[in-house]
Amino acid sequence: RGLPAQTFQAGALPEGAATRARAFGFARHAGRGHANCRVAATVHKNTSGGPRILVKTPDRILFLQAEEVDHIEAAGNYLVLHTAKERHIVRDTMTDMEARLAPAGFMRISRSMIVNLDRIRELQPMAAGEFCVILKTGARLNMTCSLGDLQERMRKL
Repeated sequence: RGLPAQTFQAGALPEGAATRARAFGFARHAGRGHANCRVAATVHKNTSGGPRILVKTPDRILFLQAEEVDHIEAAGNYLVLHTAKERHIVRDTMTDMEARLAPAGFMRISRSMIVNLDRIRELQPMAAGEFCVILKTGARLNMTCSLGDLQERMRKL
């Protein structure tokens, strides 16, 4: 998934790509030989066995423990990671993030929402067959997956 080193050489970017690259933070690394820089969330296994999420921002690189994340919300081409006190925006897909965090106790409950199953406090019924997930933080998330799928997944934890 890394970009080739020649991408960052002068004149190597197609017209318009340099502007997009600057918008995503590539340009400040261009002259330093950082060929694999990209604005995205990558998940790494740490020594304790749980995944960590790498969040790159213009002024820092943050390593989040998966268990710190309450839920993840899709926002166009980005994901918003909600923690107890902060929100972090990363460029990744819901499908990729879901696959990487499923072993850590996360489940996709709707097209645009992934939830940390340990953070669920209760479910409240809404319309026929639909539920609202209430997190320990008080956040309310609409669930479109079946109750049976959620129950089966929680039994596996």
